[in-house]
Amino acid sequence: MSKLYIIGNGFDRGHGLKTSYWNFREYLEKYEEDFLVQMERMYDFAPFERKDNRNRKNKKRQKWRDDALYQYLWQSFEFELSHANEVEMEERSQSLLEVIDLDGGLTPYCKEKPILGHGNVDIIDVYQEKAKRADDEFDEGSKSIYHAIAKFYERIFKDTNQQINKHRDFFRNLADITSVNIIEHSMSEVDLPYFQAVQLYSPEKMTWNIYYFNKDEQDSMKERLLSIGVMKEEIYMRDVKEFWD
Repeated sequence: MSKLYIIGNGFDRGHGLKTSYWNFREYLEKYEEDFLVQMERMYDFAPFERKDNRNRKNKKRQKWRDDALYQYLWQSFEFELSHANEVEMEERSQSLLEVIDLDGGLTPYCKEKPILGHGNVDIIDVYQEKAKRADDEFDEGSKSIYHAIAKFYERIFKDTNQQINKHRDFFRNLADITSVNIIEHSMSEVDLPYFQAVQLYSPEKMTWNIYYFNKDEQDSMKERLLSIGVMKEEIYMRDVKEFWD
């Protein structure tokens, strides 16, 4: 292996595929609107009243709401998944939480389950403890709800260390690479352990080519690499157009 390519969501979006989080929301709005309404309520976004058609016809108000939804929920959907309003979740009961299928793979295309979410291990412990306390008090209703919330947070917890250990052989095979080429990847905080593993197992002196789509993100992406020990002189920030050319 001489070059390692790490491809982010921007790669398929650059090919015109509708794979953004907002595209997923548009799909839900079209085919699973009831589910979408319940889910967004868990994140403090109530829908326009269906009986009040004035809001739906008011494009300015609709755009304002869509912009807020995008900024505070769907722009960083994986991260925001772990920041639900727990009070609202309790009111929704366990029915909605149990119908969210985060375990289904991409069969028949891939046997691997998707790795989704960021998660918060502390909040898992909180609701497991609440479920245990409710069980001790013979409160079956609360126990069921708290267990469902804990299960929801477990399923969106991205255990990066577990994944790195599982694929340790892959990282060990990076000893001979000459460059890492990151193509339109957000390089979010939760994914940094993967990049750190790449840095740990790769040669001491190596080129890191970062192909960005948004030039405003250059500095933050560079800072993340510096934070995991990549040397400044090894980092080359490049417009993604260079990659396609």
